[in-house]
Amino acid sequence: MALPSSPAPAIEDELRLCLDAFGNTRFVSTDLIDAAFDGLDSKGYTPDALEVISIDHLAELTGFSEGRAAALMKFAREWCSKMDRKRARVV
Repeated sequence: MALPSSPAPAIEDELRLCLDAFGNTRFVSTDLIDAAFDGLDSKGYTPDALEVISIDHLAELTGFSEGRAAALMKFAREWCSKMDRKRARVV
């Protein structure tokens, strides 16, 4: 018998949770993740919207290097896919 997976987070918590997960996976300091959150949240970005902006702009908003910003973009896309699958199971 498979154990149920955790539920998808509330939409308003997604940005913080996605960035925290990225930080844990990529060993990014809490200070850098906090700064990235502040930069993205101040402009109203959510994880699903990160793939529609340029890597340069994402780097500018987060304070990340271009490479780390690209990694975040890829991570957020995959993270959002997992959350979408969780929400689909609930419906």
